[in-house]
Formats: sequence, C-alpha cells, structure tokens
Amino acid sequence: MLAINLVYLSPRNEKYKVEIIQIFQTQIIVFMKNRILLLLFLFPVLSEAQKLIKCNDTISYFVDKRNDIFFSVKLIGKSTITDNPKVVNYQNTPVQILCIGSKDYQSNGSKDSNILSSYIYNETEYFTGVFKHKLELQADPIKLTDGKLAVLWYFDIPEAVQSSISSGNTPAVKIISISIVYQKYILSIGVTQFKNEKFELMKDLLINLIKMSETGKGDSDKINFCKKY
Repeated sequence: MLAINLVYLSPRNEKYKVEIIQIFQTQIIVFMKNRILLLLFLFPVLSEAQKLIKCNDTISYFVDKRNDIFFSVKLIGKSTITDNPKVVNYQNTPVQILCIGSKDYQSNGSKDSNILSSYIYNETEYFTGVFKHKLELQADPIKLTDGKLAVLWYFDIPEAVQSSISSGNTPAVKIISISIVYQKYILSIGVTQFKNEKFELMKDLLINLIKMSETGKGDSDKINFCKKY
C-alpha cells in the first residue's frame, strides 16, 4: 500500500471542514480515474446522453440527461465539442463533466459530505497501482449561495509522469476537480492544469462552472435552453 498524506482542508467553512476531515481520516486518498484529460478520448462521438447546445457564439449549455432527471451547465464564452462525449473545450481549456449515481457512495452516510468523500476515494483508488508515488490531495469545501456544499479537490501530478500527460512540450502539473450532489447524482467537473497555467485561474473557472449548473425533471430534448438568453 502506498504511503500518502491525508487530506488538508482550507480553514473556511469550518462546519463542513470538520465533517469531511472525520470521513477522510478513515480513507486513503491516492489518485483518481476519469479525471486525466487529453490522454485518451475513449468515445468517437457524443453519446446520446450528453450534448452541447450552442445558443450563440458566447453562450452554450452542456446537457446530460438521465431517465428521471437532467443536468445542465451554462458555459459563458467560446465552447466546442471534442471527440470525448464528456469533455468540452471551454475557453481553450478541456473541461470534463461527469454525472454519476450517488447510491454506491453512501456507505459512510447520506449527507452530501459523506457521499462526496466516498466518491473522491473511489475515484482516486483506481490509480493506486498505476502510479507508485506519494500524493497529497487537498480538498476545499465550498458553500454555494443556495446553501449546497461543493468540494474542490486537487493534487500535484508526480514529476515522473508529468511528461506523459502533456500538451505539446508543456507537462501537466495538477489535476483539479469540483463535485456536488444533486438528488440521486453527483456532478463532477474537472480540468488538468499545465505548467504554463495558473492554479487560481483554473480553480475559479471550476467554481464558476459549478455555480452555473442546475438540474431539472422531464425530457431535456423538449426544453429550449436558449429561449431566455
């Protein structure tokens, strides 16, 4: 088993900080699957469940529909689809948007903080045997204006593998994600930070996107997302 550091949480939002620390102290945080962008595009075309709706040159919606619910993320700025159904090129940054059922992540409780911590652990577990390096993952709980909890989480990519996750000759240095619970699902948005990019800008991008996310019931194909804009 790899030696790793436990999660460090920023001092803000003390209530959520305490809850999440108590949960993470019983778990190992190593790495995450499905969060490495620009490595492999596993799907040749957009799947039926996800699509990018362009209202004009500067406003788009990424929509993910399920049987009983749909999720949308409003994208303000230039957005284009990629060959991966879960990745949008947003303001020249590949952004991965995932929607996962939360049922399997309630072993530690049904609170949002419990679900998110279990989800993060599950996501990191995959690469435990892939990268033989000590990693330090940080998690920053963020209370949104509607009172919901989102968790921004990130870690440095080990130097030994940075060159294998590169854009041209620029190595990737950090994986950054933000996750939130919506009813029976987890919405998670992630980016890869490269050496020539600033962490604060990437973090702000993710926080702004999670604030522009919403969920609704019904058939999303029958909704005109652009009508009111």
